Amino acid sequence: MKGVAEADGELEDIQDTAKKVVKLEEVKIRKLKLKKEEPAHTSPVTEQAKKEKVTDLPIKKGVEPMDTTMKYSAVGLVILVVIILGVSFSNASKYYLKPAGNGVEIWQGSFAPLDEELLIALPGIQVPKSIQSVYTREEIYPFAFDYYVQKADALLEAPSVPDYQASRAYLNTAISYGTKGTIRKAYGRLKKLDVIVLMNKADIMTAKGTAEGFEKALKYLEKAALLEKADLLNISTEGNQTELIKGKIDVVKNLKASLEPKPAEATSTPSEPAE
Repeated sequence: MKGVAEADGELEDIQDTAKKVVKLEEVKIRKLKLKKEEPAHTSPVTEQAKKEKVTDLPIKKGVEPMDTTMKYSAVGLVILVVIILGVSFSNASKYYLKPAGNGVEIWQGSFAPLDEELLIALPGIQVPKSIQSVYTREEIYPFAFDYYVQKADALLEAPSVPDYQASRAYLNTAISYGTKGTIRKAYGRLKKLDVIVLMNKADIMTAKGTAEGFEKALKYLEKAALLEKADLLNISTEGNQTELIKGKIDVVKNLKASLEPKPAEATSTPSEPAE
């Protein structure tokens, strides 16, 4: 058996070993605590790499300079187009009266800022003593309107057979140049012209002297009477022809009645004397 001295020596060795182990464990624990408490340090290479990555990212704070330039250019182009269109419309609403030979010409501003085009030539129209620098539509159209109305009247007043078709064409052209102050005048003349044409057709049918001719004449006169009374556009015609049409209708009716066979008069045969 071991002695007491040997046993004490072994115990001290065991205690020393245990103390060393404990110290080693304490040192490890301290190192772990220090690592957790100290801020992490990165190498200069890593920091530089991060800066390069951040620099490569696109800037999202504002709009790209190129996008802004394009937007302003588009807005400027739209404004320019609006200005050009406005000037063009304004120019197209301007009219000019110019002497030309034995008449005048009407010019209109075209759909271009600084251009004009001939609208119509009016030969035989006397040039006004004073000509305005610019006319509006309401001011210039009466020149053309009166020109075509006079042409229509001249055909109806001709000593030869009136050309109703050509006169109507002139009146329709006049209507295309009508304004609020003149348009009813042209429609009134057309109405009067149509009534005259219907009465003339009735006269032609009446001149045939037949029952069929009288029948057609009455139809023409009835149409003329309805047209004369019509007032759809509140148009008043010069020289009302209602009474004239009514008189013609009465005449034609009498002529037609004169052709109808009269009822046979009752004839009495003498009775034979009684024997």
